[in-house]
Amino acid sequence: MGRKYKNSPIIEAVCEFRFQPGAAWEKSFPDRIHEELHETFPIKRPITAFQSSLTIDSRGSQQHLQQTNTLQALREDETASVMIDVDRIAVIHAKPYPAWEVFQPLIKQGLAAYRNVATPKGLHRVGLRYINQIEMPGEQVDLSEYLNFFPVLNWRLTTAYGPFAMMMQIPFDDDRDILNLRLSSGAVNSPDAMAVILDFDYFSGQSGAMNFEQVFDWLEEAHSRVESAFEGCIKDSLREIFEEVT
Repeated sequence: MGRKYKNSPIIEAVCEFRFQPGAAWEKSFPDRIHEELHETFPIKRPITAFQSSLTIDSRGSQQHLQQTNTLQALREDETASVMIDVDRIAVIHAKPYPAWEVFQPLIKQGLAAYRNVATPKGLHRVGLRYINQIEMPGEQVDLSEYLNFFPVLNWRLTTAYGPFAMMMQIPFDDDRDILNLRLSSGAVNSPDAMAVILDFDYFSGQSGAMNFEQVFDWLEEAHSRVESAFEGCIKDSLREIFEEVT
């Protein structure tokens, strides 16, 4: 991100579009969208999930389960995929993440295929998310040696970190956009290392704030701001671990 790293910490990048409905959704839409994506994403994988919701009224509380059917279109190596759902599409790249110049054309392809078939009226929400897993050597790690964003106590109880999670929300452009910045403890395989998850979720905070003609200019800006936030969160000690490519 921004600078190029041989050992990039990115484990997943996601670009999600949520749409204002256009034509009535048809069961054939996911398969027809996949047909448009077939050359790049030939594998088709249906996914069934359940969403839980709770309503509270004068009769008390009631829990509802709703079945959702999502179609996943995958590239042959399964590192890149497109999730197709009602009024929603997400383009995903797992590790190894190549570069924005490679990921962005996949986003364009996914959005174009969805628009050609489902003809949505407009954009409800757009989001760009990067999830990083960062490993640091040592059983006892002082996060201040590696990060500019980390949990701090005003009194010193211990030098060790147990499981933790923290979040900061940063507004941009008069609250048009929001960056959710999260840091949490992560799982690591080696007993001689510590891992954290550094998660950047940048999204449009106002429904309908942009149209389809503006969305890729918006994504370029969103990507640039996520890059800047990432570089602002890490120190040179991590850049040495990531092995910056010059």
